[in-house]
Amino acid sequence: MGGSGGHLTALIDWSLAQLHPGGRLVMTFILQENLHSALAHLRQSGIHEVDCQQLAVSTLATLGSGHYFKPP
Repeated sequence: MGGSGGHLTALIDWSLAQLHPGGRLVMTFILQENLHSALAHLRQSGIHEVDCQQLAVSTLATLGSGHYFKPP
């Protein structure tokens, strides 16, 4: 939901209205505040089963004669 322009809750409502039964709404966030707002709005909308995952990207770097994934 990045770039929501301050219309996050309206976008969530629209997206939920488009979902088929059993469908899944997937959102990505950079700001923790937007994640918090989305979770609060989903709760207010009667959605209580939410799964959140954080993904991280790292770069392969050499370490001696081996390699490791260097965090950013």
